[in-house]
Amino acid sequence: DKTADGSISLGQQVAWNGKMGMVRYIGEVKFAKGEWVGLELTDGKGVHDGNVLGVCYFECPAGKGV
Repeated sequence: DKTADGSISLGQQVAWNGKMGMVRYIGEVKFAKGEWVGLELTDGKGVHDGNVLGVCYFECPAGKGV
């Protein structure tokens, strides 16, 4: 899977706010409109485990998802 514009793919390594992570989710979410990208951070601390407001978008260790 890729973002609508094709610039980001599942499994891709990306930098976000100076932290490295892997793209684990691409798609719509229940908490906002538009296309969103979920990351599992490999460098630094995130805020969740892939679950946001009770909905599982992907799975990762607690505190590694953004």
